[in-house]
Amino acid sequence: MSRFILFSVAVALLSLPIAATADDKQSMVYGLGMSSCGSLVQAFRQDSPNAVLNYQGRQFPTIAHTYQQWLGGFVSSYNLYTSQTGKLGHGTDIHGLMEWVHAYCKKNTTSTVTQAAVEMVHSLERKQ
Repeated sequence: MSRFILFSVAVALLSLPIAATADDKQSMVYGLGMSSCGSLVQAFRQDSPNAVLNYQGRQFPTIAHTYQQWLGGFVSSYNLYTSQTGKLGHGTDIHGLMEWVHAYCKKNTTSTVTQAAVEMVHSLERKQ
């Protein structure tokens, strides 16, 4: 019985959403941030982040749009809780930020979307 419990705990711990950021800090990450950059690139090949799907008179976001919304939340959270000025990304919009991440992901398909977002944040911080 104790082996079963140990096995169950090990499986549960291994399935936690944890990502290493650029500074090797282990952070809890949820949602599409755990996806590979390759998945983001694939989503952008299929649809625009500004497109919606229409089905039976209702509109649904595309996966590309959902990645864009995740990035918007990531940057907003950074501005609220970490940024010294609260203005990371000032002078551009979510489309410009998403293009930066998309370009990074095209070059680094095995990275996670979170790693791409962290690299974007570091790049923007250096410009401030």
